Amino acid sequence: MFEKMLFKVQNHKKSYALNIPSISERVDLAHSGPKKTRRCCFGERHVVTLVGFLTCFLLTANRLVLSVGIVAMVKHVNAKESSKWNESEIICPMPSKPPKLVVGSNFQGEFDWSTELQGYLLGFCFISYLITQIPGGKIADAVGSKPLMVYSSAATGILTFISPFAARWHIYALMTAQFLKGATQGLTTPTIYKLISNWIPRHERGTLSTLVVCGYAAGAAVSGMVTGWLCDIPGLGWPFAFYIWGIITVLASIIFFFIYYEHPKDHPWITDEELNYISDGWEIKISTKPSTPWRKMLSSVHSYAYFYGLFGHYWSIAYYITVHPTFMGTVLHYPMTEVLLGSLFVWLEYF
Repeated sequence: MFEKMLFKVQNHKKSYALNIPSISERVDLAHSGPKKTRRCCFGERHVVTLVGFLTCFLLTANRLVLSVGIVAMVKHVNAKESSKWNESEIICPMPSKPPKLVVGSNFQGEFDWSTELQGYLLGFCFISYLITQIPGGKIADAVGSKPLMVYSSAATGILTFISPFAARWHIYALMTAQFLKGATQGLTTPTIYKLISNWIPRHERGTLSTLVVCGYAAGAAVSGMVTGWLCDIPGLGWPFAFYIWGIITVLASIIFFFIYYEHPKDHPWITDEELNYISDGWEIKISTKPSTPWRKMLSSVHSYAYFYGLFGHYWSIAYYITVHPTFMGTVLHYPMTEVLLGSLFVWLEYF
């Protein structure tokens, strides 16, 4: 209890009583006050931004590992009996005087897959990726973004790790693994935007959310070069690339489980000042959400222009993360360590 000291202050014939705490109580109050931190410096929201960046990075890395690895996995010969749609499949032969760039290259893999099968194999991931994104958003709203992001990312890593075993068992087993991997990545993608909406204040959303989605481009730029280098290691070869990225993804998912929290209010280490700083940018929740104006959207020219632009954008991205490594390896005869050298600058432009 406070020690009461009564002071009489005569002002316009009024008296005021002031309660002043004792010295010991003032010391206790000083130590029990709310925690404060430097709002503009590194905080928990920046840790979550890094988690989102690495999640996008690993999502692209696990998707790209087969696109690069297939160059070392498949036998590439000059002429071969072809699929039902082509009379022949011609692989560009080595030039008579190969440049130094191709010296030591070895494209004689262990699998005899036609280009048609390779196309199916690389495309299966995108089919399931498209299917699971919309239900993934509903699941994230129902169970939370943290468990969905952590478990789906870990499942992606496991499927990448077992891909060499599936490939050596049967190509259909690898197709199944690719389909399931695309499904898990489709579940991961909506959690990224849930992370952004929960953790990043509205006045910082332009900068920090951009850093999060830059993980896609960084993953393509870095993982493509690293995967090519891993596939070219003597004695280890292309399976080693799948093992490395699979292990890294699973370990990262375990770390994210302990450092990422669904909402700032759930974080045990966040300061009161940062929590207030983040909550200032939260949108006001309304009891009834307006219905989506599907009719106006589908009858709007602007919607189709936007769709057309996105379609072309993702068409070019899909080329670079699927068949471009094969083109660099089998047509231009680049070595495994440089099959994505031509697209490196494309990804760097995203930054």
